[in-house]
Parts: sequence; structure tokens; C-alpha cells
Amino acid sequence: MFKKKSKEKFNTLVLDPVKGFALEYVDKPEGRQWHYGRQLVYLMQRCNGTMTSVELPPKMGETPEKLYRALFWEKEAEILFTLRNTMLEKLKVLGMYALIGILLLFIFLIFSSL
Repeated sequence: MFKKKSKEKFNTLVLDPVKGFALEYVDKPEGRQWHYGRQLVYLMQRCNGTMTSVELPPKMGETPEKLYRALFWEKEAEILFTLRNTMLEKLKVLGMYALIGILLLFIFLIFSSL
């Protein structure tokens, strides 16, 4: 009685200035495929009802992975800024005391020789 529609896989990320962006199925997409999530999709723009391929620069300054990490780094920041090496902090304090002691010794030697 009811025909089951053939499930068409979304293959294009469509940029629309009015509606925003969404994944859609396009019969004959043009351009280069890009990674979006876990799939390869074409990048197209809808302008006045027509679909045109969007061309991005062939060489980007940073990789998309670095850009993603720069934008969403809250999880990494929590890990990085909560870890503290107490042994290293103790060595820094001991080193500062040693430098102050050596400085005081040199000051004493200079004043005693006058």
C-alpha cells in the first residue's frame, strides 16, 4: 500500500544566507569533497534558488584540526591548568634560597675586603 522511500544519504552541506546551513541530498553535486563529521560532503551555496559550488582556498595557513582545537579547547585547558608538579615547585623554592644565600655571601666578601 505505502511505498517506502529510498533512503538517500545526505551528500552536500548547503549554505543558505536566509536559512543557515544544513545537510541535504543533491543529485549531481559539484566541486571538491570535504570532511564534515565522519563523512565526506560537497560544499555548495544556495543563492536565489540556484546551487553553486563553494571554492575554499587551496592552501590554508592552519590545518582544520588546529583550528578546531583553538576554538574548542575547554577540555584540554581543564587538564593542563589543574595538573601541578609539586616536586618542581619545591625545587624552584630551594633554588631561589640557594641563589639568595650565594648573593649574600658575595656581598659579605665584598664588604669585608674593603
